[in-house]
Amino acid sequence: MSAHDDYLDPDRAGLNDPQAYRLPVEIPESLGHIEGVYWDEDGWVVLNLNPTPTNSEYLTQKIGAAEEEEGAIKVAQGYLHSEDKFPMPNFERGGDGAHCGLTDWYPDKETELEAALASGRPFSTGWYSSKKEIASARISSEDGKSVVVEVSVSDDFDTDGYGLASCEPTIGAIHDALYEAWSEAGKTQKANRQYVGYSLILWSTKIHFRNNGDSRKRYAKKQAQCVDYLILPVFVWDEADAPPGDNYYFWGWQNDHDHENDEDCGHNCVEEGIPKRTAAQLREFAENHEVGSLRIGDWEIKSWDEEN
Repeated sequence: MSAHDDYLDPDRAGLNDPQAYRLPVEIPESLGHIEGVYWDEDGWVVLNLNPTPTNSEYLTQKIGAAEEEEGAIKVAQGYLHSEDKFPMPNFERGGDGAHCGLTDWYPDKETELEAALASGRPFSTGWYSSKKEIASARISSEDGKSVVVEVSVSDDFDTDGYGLASCEPTIGAIHDALYEAWSEAGKTQKANRQYVGYSLILWSTKIHFRNNGDSRKRYAKKQAQCVDYLILPVFVWDEADAPPGDNYYFWGWQNDHDHENDEDCGHNCVEEGIPKRTAAQLREFAENHEVGSLRIGDWEIKSWDEEN
């Protein structure tokens, strides 16, 4: 049996006794107990620690370079390296972490984040979502001193976007960093889009039935009412294809759906009262991927980018 084997034999060297391993550092009880010891390829003594309930991850303890000396093991210049992350069970449960955005956290999660920052320890919230937005975020720190925030966004067409920012470990700085990362995610999402979207607006005193209107009631003055959507592909329109995602089944005018086959849908604007010439002009505006809006009489087409 080699000196290495003798040194690592748990029966000969008390498994939970750091001194039995001639370690130059003591293992704080809060970090856990030694569960296994082995030599790695580079000649390091590696300890696997079994954490106490206060620790959320398995700890790996590396103790300095080791060498043999007169048949015994000498562990030289040890150091403590621990991934003792601050436990965050409220975030780890997953699901919604914030109300309307990504910074208005639920009270239990905000309290937990504040505690993690105050601890000075590494932590990670994991990915949490917003209840009202198609967006999620992750806040983490590898050293307890600097924080990295990540934001991921999507939309009804499964268009993804990602943003990242770093900041100081304070709630205020995290707020600002989340907005910065969210803005970046929105830009990358826009660059990834395979579609352009427009709303068809009718300016009228009549309350449109799609707005729960009663034809006998009217507004005091003309109001802008969305009556249809026009969705076009960024690239060449293939009638056999459909927009990405699970919410729309054909390109074009979305109210033109009374057809047996989806490829026959979307070609015509079917709103009552709109002149064909006006509908054609509004569609041409959209086909040119214009941003903003175009109004002709009581009819207007408005880019979704302007609405956002």
